[in-house]
Amino acid sequence: MSEHVRLEPWERQETTFLRFVPYGLLVIPTELGLHPNAMDLVFVSSFTAAVVGGLDSPPGAVIGGLAVGLVLSYISGYLGSDATPLAALALLLAVLLIRPGGLFSGVKTRHV
Repeated sequence: MSEHVRLEPWERQETTFLRFVPYGLLVIPTELGLHPNAMDLVFVSSFTAAVVGGLDSPPGAVIGGLAVGLVLSYISGYLGSDATPLAALALLLAVLLIRPGGLFSGVKTRHV
């Protein structure tokens, strides 16, 4: 029996299993589709919702979230799910061009 097994509080079968757990954890993320870009659409959509509603208005952010959700749902239904990231960015760009503070922002912009 190896010295490693004698020093540890578990049996040999458990150590054999525990040796392969880290390797299994390295394989699982690639099989489940977890990768560095997995949450990109979620981050872009949530940032778009916050900007649409206004960053300083919590009720506006909730209404902005509902509006972004409806727009992305319609876009994915009519144009396909490949167009939703582009639609979220287009909506963000449109809101920033029309009203940079958000649709429900309480702060008025200064005209110089």
